[in-house]
Amino acid sequence: HYNEIDDISEQLAVKFRIDFNQSANITDLCSIFSNIKPSSIDFIEEPFSNPKDLKEFKQMFDFQIALDETII
Repeated sequence: HYNEIDDISEQLAVKFRIDFNQSANITDLCSIFSNIKPSSIDFIEEPFSNPKDLKEFKQMFDFQIALDETII
């Protein structure tokens, strides 16, 4: 069903902002975002609690990552 995100993004000319609140793991996010175009996503906010996962994810995907309370 992840293709629906791309379809909605294109049809409505919108981008999604997805906040995981540090609850995702690298395996799940790789599975989810391997099927979504980066142009459909404005940014992914705080996907991981482990900063090492951020680096690994960014090496594999071209999505923008947003952090807020993670860096405090």
